[in-house]
Amino acid sequence: MSHSHGLSRTPEYEIWKNMRRRCESPRHSKFASYGGRGISVCDRWLSFENFISDMGPRPSADHSIERRDNDGHYEPGNCTWETCSRQARNRRDTRFVAYRGERVALRDLCEGHGINIRTVHQRLLNGWTVEAAIEVPVFGPGKRIDRSRASERRAPLSFDRRSPLSPILAQTGEVSAAAAAS
Repeated sequence: MSHSHGLSRTPEYEIWKNMRRRCESPRHSKFASYGGRGISVCDRWLSFENFISDMGPRPSADHSIERRDNDGHYEPGNCTWETCSRQARNRRDTRFVAYRGERVALRDLCEGHGINIRTVHQRLLNGWTVEAAIEVPVFGPGKRIDRSRASERRAPLSFDRRSPLSPILAQTGEVSAAAAAS
């Protein structure tokens, strides 16, 4: 194989080489997750020159090749340069949920709302809606509300029967008993 492109010592070339090995070599440690699952490299990308022409250089040293469709092949319409942290969201075991009409990775949703993913997992296992699991405040150790004195510190939240949080808020004492009964 001729290396007339002059890029055989670049990170992009190593990424291309490893991409092909994962898909083509049964001796590669990751073959079962790639070639063994039927993932292949398109004919055009069997040439490094075509691969780098389509993909371009990596935006930074933190980027590597990402397949948008985790079950799709390595081909121009399915690949992009992505950071490792973003790639971690595109795994077969990533849990996606419907939140306010959009399909979102649960981990992204938790990070965006500043809530621990374990808390949300537990809430979902306990039958909470996704919205309630994300939006109901967490009161950790040392931050629990003394329910007998809570009304002294703040007024109860207003109660809206149409709110998806209403049953949860009523159970947790976040709304007054009179408002929940209305």
